[in-house]
Amino acid sequence: MRDQKKLSGKLLLVDDEESIRDILSYNLVVLGLEVDVAEDGVQGFDMISATEYDYVITDLKMPRMNGEELLKRAKQLFPDYKTRYIVITAGIITSYSKEDRDMIRQLADGYITKPFDRVKLRQVLLEASGKNE
Repeated sequence: MRDQKKLSGKLLLVDDEESIRDILSYNLVVLGLEVDVAEDGVQGFDMISATEYDYVITDLKMPRMNGEELLKRAKQLFPDYKTRYIVITAGIITSYSKEDRDMIRQLADGYITKPFDRVKLRQVLLEASGKNE
């Protein structure tokens, strides 16, 4: 990653797949972020209720509470938070229905697609925070 500055801040990663949490957590720490993890939207919402994060990255499809519901609740109940929300998508965003694309645009500050790439992950975080390089 050449001489790029490290990112900073506190990030919550919400995903029901342990392997995804492990891969993303590792890469986010390498990028310079402090990372907490949650196994689903319910646990994620509880953590958001207790801590104001700089970033929340969430999967959309999870048991108990999906990512869409998590984002809606967090934004409604904590409108003063400066949190930047990013969703994990399973593939090309254009393959989603118009309703899903509109929901992502309305609720999220960015999205990252699987498979993950550290360079793209960093770029999405920078774009979401308004610190494009």
